[in-house]
Amino acid sequence: MATNLSSELANRNHDVTVVGGKRSFEGSGSSEPKSIENLDYRLFPSRIAVPGVGFAGIGAPLMLPWLRRNSRNFDVAHIHLARDLTVLPAAVLLQKLNIPMVIQAHGMIVPSPKISARVVDALATKRVLRGARQLLCLTKEEEDASRAVGGQALRTERLLNGVPIPVLPSLSAPPRTVEVAFLARLHKRKRPEFFARSAVELQNEFPDAVFSIAGPDEGAAQSVHRILNAAGSPPSVRVYGAIPPGDVSAHLSRCSVYVLPTVGEALSMSALEAMALGKPAIVTTTCGLAPDIEKYAAGIVVGPEQSALTEAIRTLLSSESMRVRMGANARRLVEEKYSVGAVTTRLEGIYERALGG
Repeated sequence: MATNLSSELANRNHDVTVVGGKRSFEGSGSSEPKSIENLDYRLFPSRIAVPGVGFAGIGAPLMLPWLRRNSRNFDVAHIHLARDLTVLPAAVLLQKLNIPMVIQAHGMIVPSPKISARVVDALATKRVLRGARQLLCLTKEEEDASRAVGGQALRTERLLNGVPIPVLPSLSAPPRTVEVAFLARLHKRKRPEFFARSAVELQNEFPDAVFSIAGPDEGAAQSVHRILNAAGSPPSVRVYGAIPPGDVSAHLSRCSVYVLPTVGEALSMSALEAMALGKPAIVTTTCGLAPDIEKYAAGIVVGPEQSALTEAIRTLLSSESMRVRMGANARRLVEEKYSVGAVTTRLEGIYERALGG
């Protein structure tokens, strides 16, 4: 999302620099300047500072001196915040330097019973949230969670995710192989195991279908492989691992149905990207996109049960005309409500208000 909005801002003649940490960094220089599309990237080597706590323990210490040296060039800092050692220290620094901050946490800042989270909140998170000129939230639930951490006086505003609207290729005939795709982090909350079980159950019923699972492993890959191994590792179920950001669109373009069994998802970027490409989506009732998907008939909304997910996939695999109709509705939904252009226009107004204090 940060790249999509930043690119659109740059297209509107704003000077945009994307700053962040980068794993698998080669070399030992202080930053890796890159120009990707129309953006200036400053990527710094990430290090595991605290082992055993996942991304929260990853820091990019060389990023902080660079931010301090270049802060005079910033009118506003848009920070995608989490309780980690990369972004949170940067936010603390920019706050001390009196740079107006617009913060977006994407549901990552919620009350936690962990002592470590409470300590981090007391030392930094609360202060950063309270110092933000604007806190952008996807849903009321995210807004309530942020206030539970930072206090009721936070200045919040709802902002939807936005994606570019791609040009669709003209197809003379439908693809001979129907692919059903899961593309998300392999995390227990995303429930890739549910997709794997549905794929195993449906593989013989739909021998011409392919089921693909793609995404970085965040603890659930082993369970997925265990399910597939128990079923004899069916060749029609393919596991790809992480997909480079630049290849996501091509990966989604070849699928016919996008499936996200996650529970408690606010607004999935991968689901929006798939729908922008004209793919019907299957999501659960707790997904933030569910009401719009139902309203536009842009896919199928199911309960959390395994059987409901399997039946929804079966329904779309059984009807090409339904896939085409719902896919067209999905693209129209994204064009009307979730295009990056519409979201960026709102964001420009938010920045202007942040600059005004």
